[in-house]
Amino acid sequence: MKYLLLVPTIAMLAACGGGGGDSSVSTSSGTAQAAPPAASTPSPATTPPPAPEPESNDEPEVMGDLISDEEFDFIGESSLTLALDNNTDAPRVYLNVCNDFSTVNGEVKVNYNTCQLRTTLPSGSAEYQLTIGGDVENLVAQVWVVEEGAMPINFYWSASEDDANWAIVVN
Repeated sequence: MKYLLLVPTIAMLAACGGGGGDSSVSTSSGTAQAAPPAASTPSPATTPPPAPEPESNDEPEVMGDLISDEEFDFIGESSLTLALDNNTDAPRVYLNVCNDFSTVNGEVKVNYNTCQLRTTLPSGSAEYQLTIGGDVENLVAQVWVVEEGAMPINFYWSASEDDANWAIVVN
């Protein structure tokens, strides 16, 4: 009976690593017996830790270290002058100038959250100064005449084709 309890206990100790380096096992009778040598099991494969990146002795980069074309001026925005002539007889005309838009089946879809300018147009002439980011390539100006069934009139500006002046005439 003693051996039935002793064998599972020894197996458990061998599987768990032996617990503390004591090579003898105490039995209930008080005599010490040498434990059988633990079966060696191969250790699980481990990957070596990544090598640390070499320390750089270079000084931090400064603006003078950047290389660019001569015409690149590192300015992230530009100014656009919008001259608008409102020649309509409508009592109310609205203007939205936005940069996020697309054309789907001939219809212009505008994200009005990206409007650079939203205003009511006075009759006659008006001029607006817009500051646009360097990432803005195209703008759409939608002129809305407040009349039943009226659709917006769309005007387009392109950074690559047009200059810093945009003239719109609404008739």
